[in-house]
Amino acid sequence: MDGKSTRGSCSGDSPAAHLPAAVTCAMTAVTQLRVPDKTNEITCFAAPLEPYNLTGVR
Repeated sequence: MDGKSTRGSCSGDSPAAHLPAAVTCAMTAVTQLRVPDKTNEITCFAAPLEPYNLTGVR
């Protein structure tokens, strides 16, 4: 998982969009999700990974 805040995406009282992405060892993004305002990527960590069966993966 890696997250970036997008430059220039803030407006008014809204902070910049924060987009964590799940990436493979080859650095290919497999999923990405915008973190809702007033929260952080830690609370949203599992949501983008739900579609994948990660049983036994370390």
